[in-house]
Amino acid sequence: MAKPNLPSSHNHMTSFADGEIFAHHAVFAQCPNVIRMHFYVDEFEVCNPIGSKSGKHKVLGVYYLVGNMASKYCSEIKFIIIIIIIIEFV
Repeated sequence: MAKPNLPSSHNHMTSFADGEIFAHHAVFAQCPNVIRMHFYVDEFEVCNPIGSKSGKHKVLGVYYLVGNMASKYCSEIKFIIIIIIIIEFV
């Protein structure tokens, strides 16, 4: 499932490995098999986000994804790992 950090052969961008920053980054040039970690932060409402009580039950989720996987796996829920959930009480 994991693949080396090589750009795709397409004429369009399909991952971070297709960009200019990746192509010229010292770490990725010296260690082409380094594991890339993609982190995401998402804040969401768990109870009626439209009503008068909106903002009362905010939750912050921090997730990561191993960026070396083939593109077809990057959007599958089982490969997006939750690191922490923070509940904000107002």
